[in-house]
Amino acid sequence: MKSLHKALNILEYVINHDDHEVAPTEVSRALDLHLATTARIMGEFAKLGYLEQRNTRGGYFPGPAVFTFADRMNSTYARLARAAA
Repeated sequence: MKSLHKALNILEYVINHDDHEVAPTEVSRALDLHLATTARIMGEFAKLGYLEQRNTRGGYFPGPAVFTFADRMNSTYARLARAAA
């Protein structure tokens, strides 16, 4: 489960910083993870479409697969959030 937590923390970090590209070095420092682990996870997320990378030297930003989760207006969570507002 530690690997799953690392992966989700990385994805959340990139999504929360979608105003700029995020390099693996920034993520590894911020989350106190090994750089190789961070880069490997980010690369896998890119293969799956959750992250995108403009070029091999650039950072990552949220990919199209991330937005499939964002538009769940009728999900249980979304209904609860609207009710609480």
